[in-house]
Amino acid sequence: MAAGTVHRPVLVLLLGLVLVSGGAEALGHEAYGSLYQMGKEAYLEEDYRSCVNLLLQALQGRREFEQLLVECRHRCRQQAAGEPLLITDAADGELATFERLIRETRCLVQCHRERLGQHVQQFYDSAWADDEFRERKPYEYLQLCYYKTGEIQKAANAAFTVLLQQPNNEVMRENFKYYTTMEEVNNADIVSLEPQEHTELYVRGNAAYESERWPQVSRLMEEALDGFLEAERRCRTLCERFFPQGFNPDFVSNVANHFAYVLRCKLRCPEQLSTVAGNYLSDYLESHFHYLQFAYFKQNMLREACSNVANYLLFKPNDQDMLGNKQLYLKEEDVDESFFTPRADILEISRRIEKERKLDNYILEYFRFSDDDARKKGYGGHRAVQHEDGGRDVDIPPEGSARTGAGTLTASSGSAEVWVEGWRAAGFRTAEESREEQGVSDALLELHSRLTAGSTAPDVPGPRLDRVVLTSGEAELGGPRRLVADHLLTAGECQRLSDLLKTVGAVGDGYRRKNPLSKQEQLVGLSLGRLVASVDRGAASREDLQLLMEVSDAARLYVSRRWGVEPLYSSFTHLVSRTPVPGLNSSRPLEFSHPIHVDNCRLFNNGTCWPGGGAFIHRHFSAILYLNSDFDGGEFVFADIVSRKPTVRVQPRCGRLVAFSAGPENPHGVLAVRRGTRRALAMWFTRTGRQREEERLLADIYLRDSSALEVRRMVSLLERNFERADKLV
Repeated sequence: MAAGTVHRPVLVLLLGLVLVSGGAEALGHEAYGSLYQMGKEAYLEEDYRSCVNLLLQALQGRREFEQLLVECRHRCRQQAAGEPLLITDAADGELATFERLIRETRCLVQCHRERLGQHVQQFYDSAWADDEFRERKPYEYLQLCYYKTGEIQKAANAAFTVLLQQPNNEVMRENFKYYTTMEEVNNADIVSLEPQEHTELYVRGNAAYESERWPQVSRLMEEALDGFLEAERRCRTLCERFFPQGFNPDFVSNVANHFAYVLRCKLRCPEQLSTVAGNYLSDYLESHFHYLQFAYFKQNMLREACSNVANYLLFKPNDQDMLGNKQLYLKEEDVDESFFTPRADILEISRRIEKERKLDNYILEYFRFSDDDARKKGYGGHRAVQHEDGGRDVDIPPEGSARTGAGTLTASSGSAEVWVEGWRAAGFRTAEESREEQGVSDALLELHSRLTAGSTAPDVPGPRLDRVVLTSGEAELGGPRRLVADHLLTAGECQRLSDLLKTVGAVGDGYRRKNPLSKQEQLVGLSLGRLVASVDRGAASREDLQLLMEVSDAARLYVSRRWGVEPLYSSFTHLVSRTPVPGLNSSRPLEFSHPIHVDNCRLFNNGTCWPGGGAFIHRHFSAILYLNSDFDGGEFVFADIVSRKPTVRVQPRCGRLVAFSAGPENPHGVLAVRRGTRRALAMWFTRTGRQREEERLLADIYLRDSSALEVRRMVSLLERNFERADKLV
């Protein structure tokens, strides 16, 4: 029997345990991610009381879920360590290691099911929100919802909680300043809603030190130290939680990738726990020993003082002040080198940190590819202009120059759909899959089929594609399935579409805010559906609608033919402009109109990309068609997926098309517009027929027969929806 056929039943068996083991004491029916999303929606809908209740439930739900993870992990690790192994031969160490992991996994599955009941997957799917919880984003919503419900003291507490994690958050600083001037707020009662007990003990110990109450200093600092060590153990345990693997199918690479992620997470735990009263202390752990050695010295407890000197020197062996203290202690009667024995647990921690940092440095050294490495792999060899932020302008050949070596990559290892299939095979399920199954409405498909029966639309929009020139491909752009092409639009067409956007575009179209992606810019958008409604009321012409349909269809066909992807459907078409808000400082540091992201998965800070939490997993290719260049900034950039620093910039110009596959192989963004208005046509394409663009189908029907009763009903409904959406914006 082939090896591949042996593994799958094992996985199915383990997942069977997830699905059928008992569920006695469920944590709750709604996972914290769902509650958080509902809380944000309540905020946007101005239902502030529900916003408060939902966000508080989300915060409490996440605390309980994390406590469950910690308890299950500790229990199962101890249980697995105490069970006799099937593999006992010392020569089979690898098998024994994995047997321990399998036993621990079996225990974890049962433990999670006991507490989460039938809702276990909902809690796993909440991982998309973890970064926002760590940054205390829920409290940003909560402080305003508290303010709107008249609970001003709580609003001040929530704002203060955000500032402890984000001390440079200008908006929150202004809000907090405002709250502290209100009569309803007692400044002495302002507290963090996410208290860290060990830092509070540390602050009290520092106060006792200032007033020279040495017994209190030693007691409080010992308690603070123990609290920190327990918090670090908890943090390290939580680092071992759910991790989105990505699209690499190799077993060894996946194991190493997951381990490297966990290792870096664990190494960051001390840093995450070292913020005291809003200030990060780089030597937070060591400073406990500094306070303790002096407090014990003042109480004539020399053995304890010397032990803490030894503790301190484990982390800072060359600290001259502490080395001087050691020499002073050695001059005391009866004090010798044996007094300088560190605590066993502190010694173990220092050794562990040293080993983990050594391995982490190895990972950083050998798994970061330089530009030379990239060129060897075929993604380079062209002239580039370096920028301070690490990006470069693409060296686009002059018009009329020959294009050679533009090879097309056929491998699809970077496609998120491969990854999603892996999730499905493993028994995972995302909310997006429900939308994937629903897709475009059957009524619209039936109507479109009926009204277009017997007629065939031309596959190629006239000579438009014949004049398109490919100016940059994968090699110039530094990655797979990337291209830049020119002359898809004439100057007159660019101007016509720009005027159309200015005339009937809507502020915040497609979003619930006027400036959804950057607070420094105003977004104006125009979708095909909104344009249909505008044509119907006489604000735009049928020729305008026909032009937008033809141009976007030409872009789709160009992408389809360039990369041999058929069929390929339009998923969403959006004319968009971005303009800096008045008073914006054009000399500000690099910022983004649209931060670095991936179009069909949710990008995490560690560079992994998860097809959940609002990801448009049905989008397979993306494209931007520029309408103008008379503005400063606003360049399209490809970026490094981990650092999120731009690696390649593309300068906008009328008729220039940028296209790329929409998976994690192509993280990208848009730099901030500093002056003027950036106008472009954004397009997303899908290979899934059920996910084709409904508004495009309606636009096609409308152009064929705008008087049909079914068409009139759909257009009327569309107009009402836009009216409601505009009120929300």
